[in-house]
Amino acid sequence: MRFRRDLFYRINVFKVEVPPLRERVNDIPQLAQFFLEKYNKELNKKIEGFTPEAMQRLREYFWPGNVRELQNVIERAFVLAKGKLITEKDIGFEKVKMPEVMPLKDIKREAIIESLNASHWNVTKAAKLLGIGRRSMHRYIKKYNIMSDSTMSINPKKSES
Repeated sequence: MRFRRDLFYRINVFKVEVPPLRERVNDIPQLAQFFLEKYNKELNKKIEGFTPEAMQRLREYFWPGNVRELQNVIERAFVLAKGKLITEKDIGFEKVKMPEVMPLKDIKREAIIESLNASHWNVTKAAKLLGIGRRSMHRYIKKYNIMSDSTMSINPKKSES
């Protein structure tokens, strides 16, 4: 089945881009409260809110499933809750740390060093390995203060001649 082109152009007048929930952490308390009130009405229960620890856990989570995942977590916590407040135990997931990410400049520096080592410090060959020009390679070597194994700095002006 294909989507009709004329219909697509009719509904594609305004593009609405909504950032992921992990980028809208300040929206989590309001959304969580909205879902809590929804389930209070639907399931005829009177849970008043969240403990500060539970709310903190919700704010720290990465939310790969966005708002739909938040809704499911709140529904499950609502069903499991034994008191008037949803606790972090009711939330049910452990504190998740964001994966450690190496800064791009460190990744570039390591790639340059690896290519230089792989090419036995032949700048032209190392540059080809990285898919960059020889002059760019010299700029990176200077920018990142990369030195050869003999701890001598590569001088770009001497190597280009």
